[in-house]
Amino acid sequence: MTYSIAGFDVELNLPQDVAKRLLPTMEPFRAPASGDPLCRIQISDSPSLPQPKGELLGDYPSDTGRVLAYRDPAGYLLIVSYPDGTEVAVVANPAFTSALVALSFSAPLAGEILAAAIRLVFTQAITPYQAFAIHASCTVAEGMAYLFCGVSGAGKSTHSAMWLRAIPGAWLLNDDCVIVRLDEDGTPRAYGSPWSGKTPCYRAACAPVAAMVRVDKAPANSYEPLSDIAAFGAVLPGVSAMRAEGDYFAHVCDTLAATLNRIQVGIIHCQAVPEAAVACHQGLSQKSKVKSQEWKLPSADDTAAGSIGDHPGPTVPRASGASIVINDDSIGDHPGTTVPRASGTSIMINDDSIGDHPGTTVPRASGASIMINS
Repeated sequence: MTYSIAGFDVELNLPQDVAKRLLPTMEPFRAPASGDPLCRIQISDSPSLPQPKGELLGDYPSDTGRVLAYRDPAGYLLIVSYPDGTEVAVVANPAFTSALVALSFSAPLAGEILAAAIRLVFTQAITPYQAFAIHASCTVAEGMAYLFCGVSGAGKSTHSAMWLRAIPGAWLLNDDCVIVRLDEDGTPRAYGSPWSGKTPCYRAACAPVAAMVRVDKAPANSYEPLSDIAAFGAVLPGVSAMRAEGDYFAHVCDTLAATLNRIQVGIIHCQAVPEAAVACHQGLSQKSKVKSQEWKLPSADDTAAGSIGDHPGPTVPRASGASIVINDDSIGDHPGTTVPRASGTSIMINDDSIGDHPGTTVPRASGASIMINS
């Protein structure tokens, strides 16, 4: 059976009756067989999982439990453990274009577990194609998509709900896993997906992205525009990526940078009230009237001391292996990151973590830039 998600075809090999029973959220995305899917996934009803082998890439917490990631020359093995003791294994080739998912179909949460495993494969397979998945709630208003991101419990879904109440004609595209993909002309579009968290919203629809906004609980409502590296740091923690794998992460960061070139980014400090949606909408409307400016990562020839964006600090020569150090301890609300460039140079913020991802390394293609509406 074939499903089309954000314009990418995914072929699942399992009985149709099992698919309808375990994967009802995939049904709106059913599509005719294309013969050339992005990825093919074999689903196996197996209570026994493959034995771990190869290099341990990481032991990661997830919204569903815990993920152990292994790599060997043949590809990847991901073992996802759930709080109730249920486990699922994902065995994928290096490009995530072919994968085997093994789990017990009789497990209490087999459907949710299988859907999450398919998401793991899909979100990695799309990264070379100017696309990424982001943990966000997405509302469409006036034909444009607004993505609300932030840490768990920040109020992403609540803020989207306030938009639905306060902004005429607004509707919910997805409430958990939004796919962002660049069109041929570079326009970023937000797509619905079969993964929408606790809110049953599974729309095979899309809209051009107007803004990405980080939600921050506060006693009063106010919108704060972000620019330059602060905007990049505010959005990056919500993006799905194998941070231990440089090539995959490089693709994600380049696509995110290209996306930020075309949209607005900010923080909405807010209460869970409709007036917060109005404040956010008005802040974005005012911001859109101001001319854009382009912020570029310094080239290898830059040697002058000074500043990058709004972050003052010394600039060191960009010889191979050199870096630019910004004397600050945060990117927005996200303390520090190191951003290696393809040339071997990097930008470093003086700390060791970004968002919930300690020691994040963000590969960038040489000459990449970020433009935030300013």
